[in-house]
Amino acid sequence: MLNPSRDRKCSLPGHAGLYSVAEPRDMHSQAELGNEGHSDRVNLRPFGRFHGHAMILLCYIYALEHRWMTDPFQEIIEDTKTLLQETARSSKGFLHLSPEVLAKLEAIGPGLAPKGDAPPVQTPPAPTLSTPADPAEALAALDAQVKVCESCALHATRSQTVFGVGNPRADLVFVGEAPGYEEDQKGEPFVGPAGQLLTDIITKGMKSSREEVYICNIIKCRPPENRNPSPDEVRCCESYLKQQLDILQPKVICALGGVAAKTLLQTEETTGRLRGSWHNYEGIPLRVTYHPAYLLRKPSEKSKTWADIQEVMKVLSGEVTPEI
Repeated sequence: MLNPSRDRKCSLPGHAGLYSVAEPRDMHSQAELGNEGHSDRVNLRPFGRFHGHAMILLCYIYALEHRWMTDPFQEIIEDTKTLLQETARSSKGFLHLSPEVLAKLEAIGPGLAPKGDAPPVQTPPAPTLSTPADPAEALAALDAQVKVCESCALHATRSQTVFGVGNPRADLVFVGEAPGYEEDQKGEPFVGPAGQLLTDIITKGMKSSREEVYICNIIKCRPPENRNPSPDEVRCCESYLKQQLDILQPKVICALGGVAAKTLLQTEETTGRLRGSWHNYEGIPLRVTYHPAYLLRKPSEKSKTWADIQEVMKVLSGEVTPEI
């Protein structure tokens, strides 16, 4: 029987936690049979992550396959049938089943599929985890949210939001700090003097174009007088940046300056200490370099930025695989 003190439980929805299926810590076998022939622990990991009624359906299939046809499992099976049938007839309209689960249901036989006026069981296309089918549409939808955002005081002084620009399927994303006056007026990041230097790095140095990369900032609204954004302003905008990067899924992120680097890496280290090596942002290689505005004030540091960009190019070309 299931051992609640030893196993981690996954409550079955719709039954207020009355029933649960244990997920074992032992990932090497699908079941460990006790002396009575019942599965003591069931490994759900080979089937991936299941949510909602898909978990109940999985429990039902497991119960049948492992001969859990005696009390207390018979009651779970019967309740599962009823719940799934009711769900299929609900306003949601469909039961979404993977091809593997649908095949198992067909092999088991009648009794579970909805009857009468219930809509047919449909199998949706398998989703691509973390990457939308159309990144451009996903970015446009997120941009629409940013345009009406009033989470911090910057919305009162902005001319317009500055979301991001470039290839929605870019391999490289540059992340800066915040819009300046020119960016606030045009609604596009890095279009002032610092933006021209970044463009030169991309076109003259990398032999690429702004249209091939993606450029954005930590903050989507201009701080007055081009001051550094406050911690509260960063916190308000950070979720938008995270969603942008999750949609883009680039091969490399290049953090331009201290605000971008500290926000992405959750650190207080300086740009000088962070640059020159690879970092990890949620599994994506991240390189820190100086902000173009800083390079305009201190041109002697341009050679260090060029060295960082050369390392980025090596990763993009496949010449180097960074250890992160």
